[in-house]
Amino acid sequence: PAQLLPLLANRGQVHQMLGRHAEAVADLTDAAEAASRTGAHAAVRQWAEPALGLAYQIGDIARAETLWALLASAARATGDDAMLQKALGDGALLLINRAQPVGVAGDPSNVDQSLLARATTMLAEQEQICRRTDDAVGLAACVGNQAIVLRYQGDLDGSLRCLDEQLAVATRSGNAQGALFATANRGEVLGLMGRIPEALEALHQARATAAQYQLAPMVQQLDQMIAALHPRN
Repeated sequence: PAQLLPLLANRGQVHQMLGRHAEAVADLTDAAEAASRTGAHAAVRQWAEPALGLAYQIGDIARAETLWALLASAARATGDDAMLQKALGDGALLLINRAQPVGVAGDPSNVDQSLLARATTMLAEQEQICRRTDDAVGLAACVGNQAIVLRYQGDLDGSLRCLDEQLAVATRSGNAQGALFATANRGEVLGLMGRIPEALEALHQARATAAQYQLAPMVQQLDQMIAALHPRN
């Protein structure tokens, strides 16, 4: 692996320069894996991070999951809590997105529960790190993702509790983006619970914030959610 690493890394860089992104991701991932096997943890990050950007760009989710796992392993070995919590959180989010229900939101029947179980384990470790290191941004993202998992598992009360905490943590730390997502997701969950006036209040608040920051796609999405709730009010 020590001899293979520079060859893979260099070839991956050449593929990237030539615009062959799929080949670049494959080589850079192999280079990161080779670095991990030799304990070259700095090299893992050096090759995994650019590979991740390309993997997301071409939609290679399988390799993105592998890369986050490699980064988590390197972070554990070096005691890098900031990198570890990010790798756990982003890796868990990939699993959550893969497990998303195809049918009605909040209906657990179409969810891949095995993927959610893996995500739950990763989010629990991320939460411990964030609370220990007082990482408010990471904690807000973590409990927000836990809320998504619980919603997909049909636990709307648990999901709402997580969103309440996400909103509180984000507000205290001045994390406007976290507060916006928490408010919007609270509106969605409250709607699923049949608490329509509260849901509409949260969604209108989120819409006003999204419009303030000129987040046009989110404003459009919130408009659709608000319109869907009005006939039920």
